[in-house]
Amino acid sequence: MNLVFVSSEQYPDGGAAVNRHMAYAKGLDEAGHNVTFVLLSKQMAGDREYVEDGTKFICTFPENYNSNYSKLRKLFLRIQSIRVRNQVILKIHENKKIDAIVLLDTVIWVLIPLIRLAKNKGIKIIHERTEYPFVVAGKGLIMKINLKIYLSIVLKKFDGLYVISQALKNYFNQLLKNRIPIEIINMIVDPSRFKKVASDEIHKYQYIAYCGSLNDNKDGVDILIKAFGDSLITRKIDNNIKLMLIGEIKNESFRKTMDTIFKEKNCRSNIIFTGRVERLKVPYLLNGAAALALARPESKQAEGGFPTKLGEYLATGKPVIITSVGEICHFLKDGYNAFIAEPGNVKIFSEKINEVFSDYPKALEIGKRGEMLVFNEFNYYTQALKLAYFIQSK
Repeated sequence: MNLVFVSSEQYPDGGAAVNRHMAYAKGLDEAGHNVTFVLLSKQMAGDREYVEDGTKFICTFPENYNSNYSKLRKLFLRIQSIRVRNQVILKIHENKKIDAIVLLDTVIWVLIPLIRLAKNKGIKIIHERTEYPFVVAGKGLIMKINLKIYLSIVLKKFDGLYVISQALKNYFNQLLKNRIPIEIINMIVDPSRFKKVASDEIHKYQYIAYCGSLNDNKDGVDILIKAFGDSLITRKIDNNIKLMLIGEIKNESFRKTMDTIFKEKNCRSNIIFTGRVERLKVPYLLNGAAALALARPESKQAEGGFPTKLGEYLATGKPVIITSVGEICHFLKDGYNAFIAEPGNVKIFSEKINEVFSDYPKALEIGKRGEMLVFNEFNYYTQALKLAYFIQSK
């Protein structure tokens, strides 16, 4: 098949969503399918066309865009970019018939012109959802209108929808009254990214790693820091063990929250902040950790989603400490292939940290069983084949 994915993310250094997209693009390429990404946002490298891991990327963001322009000028350039994007897709279609366009965006002004283009050319149009629409819709009148049109009109126009969890499949089936086919494409990871180096090649100390957004809403970073601090206070883990937080602090109020926790737990000297890390370096930092942790609390976001970082954690073969949110326990079992704590419970999460380091050889055995889950269930090639079959069958 000749497939075009349309996205507004940053490639290749755009975080969890980008890692997911690039993993199944690699799998589709290895399965003999041609994949091109048409990008709607300015890319960090500034290139208009480039190839990454065998996948071609074409940026259609206006070259002359300036953040200092007036709102009217910005709107004009955005409208102009729609024309450029359509021209790029039509050129691809002329050179070799596009079998399907996969839309990774959720904003109606992006979706509607592409749906119209696909319908006019007889191209299948597929959509991806990894979270409940109302969770990530944003606030304000414009966002509410966007969500209303998206749910009531736009969704029905797709030829197929693939989601990351059974909860999302149930939600969209009920919303759409089974009008369009919906498939589950699970969390996906390329395990080869995590077989780079041993821990002693990077750092001379043991550390627990967390990778992602540094805030207390989605991933429970505050819970993680408190639990880690408690393990140090009770001396259940070596006081030389560090907690490495990989990612940027974008919320200044959370910085103050962390400062308060550091004073309360007296653990600031054991915390390492890496700041933003480029994609190629992340596997080194995760693979070098003694354990990996995600203290995600219960929420609608956790209920519908499935954390991509969990697959990356498991791919290291190291012990993974996680909370029982969403559908995680459909795949992971406490004490067998992961260490699972009750969400929102600092005490229990701290006990799981202690459990890992009280018998680390046993914890490594559990980590290895978690790694096997990546190869058997979440392997990029397996999930890419599933996605290809879903697209072809529509």
